[in-house]
Amino acid sequence: MAKEKQSPVQRRQFGLEAAESARNLKRQQEKSQVVADRARKQVTEARKYQAEHEDLLGQIAGPFAKEAAKFHARAINFLNTEADVGLNLAHFAAESRDAKKRVRNRRIAREAYDTVLRYLDRAAPTDEELKAVQQKVSTLRELLKSLGERV
Repeated sequence: MAKEKQSPVQRRQFGLEAAESARNLKRQQEKSQVVADRARKQVTEARKYQAEHEDLLGQIAGPFAKEAAKFHARAINFLNTEADVGLNLAHFAAESRDAKKRVRNRRIAREAYDTVLRYLDRAAPTDEELKAVQQKVSTLRELLKSLGERV
């Protein structure tokens, strides 16, 4: 298919359309640049705002974070100690020949078991801490079952 020769009027029309298209493209680029500049300014302001508030939060929350970490450590220590006490008393109850001591130690071991279960979720242990406490609680549960407790 041979290329048809365009008339001067057609070439002028195509030229005018191309110029108009270029002007439209330039206007769109300018609008896009304005939006990009505004977005860049907002991001800068947001980062500045975030940095200021992180500094402020660090100043305010610092002492609380330390206290929260201490509380967490003490709570986990309490749970482990309570589970250990329950385990020891359950062993004593299992080995005791005195009926009164057996009943007393079993009762206290059960109280320790219930206490650990009651406070476990409040302590918010990590996975590793939770696994250690759950292992002790599981052993204590089995000992209590062997002593006749319903758990």
